[in-house]
Amino acid sequence: MFVPPEDEVAEYVSMFLEEKNDFFDLILATMRSYKNLDRSGREVLCKTSADIKEHIISEYLKNEHTKKEDD
Repeated sequence: MFVPPEDEVAEYVSMFLEEKNDFFDLILATMRSYKNLDRSGREVLCKTSADIKEHIISEYLKNEHTKKEDD
């Protein structure tokens, strides 16, 4: 079933508000810091975030490929 992106985001925000944890605290601290950065600081944080996201996706895909070979 297709879930509109805004519904998915709302679901995650709701989850974080209901289940406070260290991961939520990290995201909240990052958002607060981002808000206080100037334009160049925001660009650096966005670039770093994009690099981290690419690494996570790459590792996920590598693990999925390895898992399929093991089956």
